[in-house]
Amino acid sequence: MASIRERVSTSGETTFQVLYRHGGKQASKTFTGRKGNPQKGIWGAEDFAALVDTIGPDKALKQMTDDAPERLTVDELFERWIAWKAKTGITERTLKEYRRDYVNWIQRPLGHRAAETVDELDVQEWVDKISGQLDPKTVGDRHMILGGMFKFGSARSRRLVEHNPCLETQLPSKKKKAPKGFSLAQWDAMCTWAAEHEPDAADLLLFIASTGWRISEVSAMIAAAVDDYGDVEYEGETVPIVYVSVLGVHRRDANDRTIYVEGLAKSEAGVRRINLLPDAAWMVRRRLEGLKPGDLLFTNKRGSMWRPNNLLRSEFARTLKGAGVAKVKGMGPHYLRHTHVGILDRAGVSIAKMQRRIGHEDIQTTLNVYGGTIDNALTVEELVKAQRLLTRGGAAGEIVAGEVLSEGAQTILGELES
Repeated sequence: MASIRERVSTSGETTFQVLYRHGGKQASKTFTGRKGNPQKGIWGAEDFAALVDTIGPDKALKQMTDDAPERLTVDELFERWIAWKAKTGITERTLKEYRRDYVNWIQRPLGHRAAETVDELDVQEWVDKISGQLDPKTVGDRHMILGGMFKFGSARSRRLVEHNPCLETQLPSKKKKAPKGFSLAQWDAMCTWAAEHEPDAADLLLFIASTGWRISEVSAMIAAAVDDYGDVEYEGETVPIVYVSVLGVHRRDANDRTIYVEGLAKSEAGVRRINLLPDAAWMVRRRLEGLKPGDLLFTNKRGSMWRPNNLLRSEFARTLKGAGVAKVKGMGPHYLRHTHVGILDRAGVSIAKMQRRIGHEDIQTTLNVYGGTIDNALTVEELVKAQRLLTRGGAAGEIVAGEVLSEGAQTILGELES
């Protein structure tokens, strides 16, 4: 612990000496004031002593001697980053959540620090500390905020800090969960019951199972997102060629209201264009009749926008009960996203196409940059194979998730849990 000794010279001048241990020896540094304003480059004895106790004498000396008044603190870096994020189309609700998490988990240990002095050891110590309080996924989310700040600040176009100290952090391991999804027998029963009792919900669920899209993407889909290229013949079957695009999503704003956000997905990979399996394509053609370009493609039986919580509690719950599917914790429409991955794997679709089709960000750089235009469309053969697996009346009891899938499909199903 650093200590402060007050001294008065023979001329009556008062100074403050900070005593601390450095390299196993006693060291000291003298200041003319007890308190200063470090953000303006003015240091006092108490400021330096607190810094020595927090980050050690080496870093404290470096920050005090090397920092120019204009160098950013971590707090200031956050404010610049969050202002930039607001310009990228992030909703007010998400910005509010970022600020809440920063204040609760990052600001106290790091906010006062000069951003340039935060290194890999500091970040690892911080992660190790909060790992005892939060689950691995939440730790990763908080680390993502800090990493995003430093990635923003270290960009060559900004150079607010020299490097990103979050690149080598060892995060706590996430527990692997068993892949989730419906068996084809369960899906068959759900389709049969919903088609008779909840036809609008049946269309919505068929689309999710045929695309792997998130409910926020499907509920926001408008007629203008559909491109119909007619039909082709394949092995005696008529195959409709219909593409759909993510033009926007539904998000909740700061007041917890559901709003439409144009041109925004969960990630860059989420902004995608795919072709539909035949049954979904026929269904989309049917629903398009009479719609204007800006009309929602999927609405409930009252003609209103689908709201995830209402769907889960009412139509989806009734479908499960009517189909005789026992509901377990966490089971919802998102299970159909997992089912879609299993269907694609059974149809022999490549991992690259799976990742692009369902909108994963965690893929190789080449796929991140070019995959959306060169390798995300299924061939006619793949469309038909996948459709045959998904079609009602398929092999009873055939499992989509739960059996041994390819290693790549297991990886993607695991990512869907996060």
